[in-house]
Amino acid sequence: MRPVAFNTWKSGNRAQVHGKWIGYRNDGGSWDAINAAFRNDGSAFVSDSGPFRFHVPQFANETAVLEINNRWDVFNRSLITSPAMVLEITPEGIGAVAGRIDDSQPSQVWYDDAWGPGLSLRYTVWHGRAPRATREAVIDPARLESRHIGQPLQASWLITCSKAQVWIGSERAKMPDGSLWASAIDNTIQIPTAGAAVHYFDGQLDQQRGSGFKAPQVWYWKADGTLVTQSATVTATIVDPDTIRLTKTIPAALVDAAAAEGSLLISDDVQTFYPDPHSETTTWDGHVGARNGDWATVIAANGSSTYSASHQTTAGITYDTSTITNHRFITLFDVSSLSGQSVESANWHCVRTGGYNRDVRLTGATTASNTGHTTTDYQNTFNDHDTDLTDAFQLDDTPVALNITGITHLQTAVDGSGIVKFCCRSNLDYIGSTSGPGGSQNTSVYTAESANDPYLEVTYGAAGGGGGGGGTDPNARRRRMLRMLCSCDSRKG
Repeated sequence: MRPVAFNTWKSGNRAQVHGKWIGYRNDGGSWDAINAAFRNDGSAFVSDSGPFRFHVPQFANETAVLEINNRWDVFNRSLITSPAMVLEITPEGIGAVAGRIDDSQPSQVWYDDAWGPGLSLRYTVWHGRAPRATREAVIDPARLESRHIGQPLQASWLITCSKAQVWIGSERAKMPDGSLWASAIDNTIQIPTAGAAVHYFDGQLDQQRGSGFKAPQVWYWKADGTLVTQSATVTATIVDPDTIRLTKTIPAALVDAAAAEGSLLISDDVQTFYPDPHSETTTWDGHVGARNGDWATVIAANGSSTYSASHQTTAGITYDTSTITNHRFITLFDVSSLSGQSVESANWHCVRTGGYNRDVRLTGATTASNTGHTTTDYQNTFNDHDTDLTDAFQLDDTPVALNITGITHLQTAVDGSGIVKFCCRSNLDYIGSTSGPGGSQNTSVYTAESANDPYLEVTYGAAGGGGGGGGTDPNARRRRMLRMLCSCDSRKG
């Protein structure tokens, strides 16, 4: 298969549609497959098989360059012709340590002990739902010098860009007194937990060029493999009209906690470079859930009280009897690359990460947003989507075929909004159900953030004839599907 869109592979009359970026638009106007790996070209480590070019230096104290040159707007489904946005990144207080590509993770370049024993610099290109580039301080608590033990740690970077503006929400970043943050040298603000964005500005704000400031975080792993994420503090200071200093403070308590678990402590400096300054794709996936009450109450609950966080590589289709919590897995796909095609058949594919094989059902879903969960998604999906889109099946990593109702559901999205929505949940999760599973059922699946992301495998024919009748009505097959569906419904009861 070859990429024909940011999220679609094709071969003949088959398409594989993902919830993530798998391709990028090259400078020749066609699509290439994304490869996050770095290569050493003799002068630098380079990762450029994607919607940006990351040029990482041979030595830690030198400047890295990130060229954001994405040529495709996934939201408007159109070419981007704006000039590339170039940022220069220079870590401070660091030694001239030679870099190395990680043998087991070639999308990472390490500068071991660049700030001193146990304090390493790492540049990474992550390929989750969308490719993104980060720079990180990696702390090994077991190897820290005595002067660092029990003390907060700081890491800072200089970010230089001649044409950039920082925005928080819909406004430019401001000082507490309301004045513009960028108006004076040494002005300092704290990056808010809601994050911010850097936009390209050349006399006019460009919404297609930039990068994102996400919520400041530090993370480590418990001995049992559980990921622990904590908030941290990041400040941004004006150094000169084109340069800011980002400084991240890592509390000593977090270093001690990671040490107790025998884990590395990892902290990026908050700025994460996406292909653009917005949400990094047109769809989302993850679980939404509710708790408390008997089975009938929980499945029909008003509002979602639990959900999976963004950038999480797994989500749950679970039922916990101790807290009476039920989770549904919702996954959306952008099928606009199939516009004009008539769907012949389709398989939905999802891979388990843990738990056990489960009897589940696949239905449609109602989500208030195409790019992130909201509290209404849980109940609205229950109320409005009680029709199975596949025959009964067990979630065991085997692709499952959509039935005629499922094909119609998919075709409607292909012909309409271009976004198709699915929900995978317990087979006992339906309107009128009063008896839930006899015990806890904890099954997790991979999301689009992982290498084993869910996808749709679609076989299609031209809308003008279903593979052969050139002059036929392009909607004939769709109407035939609907007639078949109505005929099936009329025989019920």
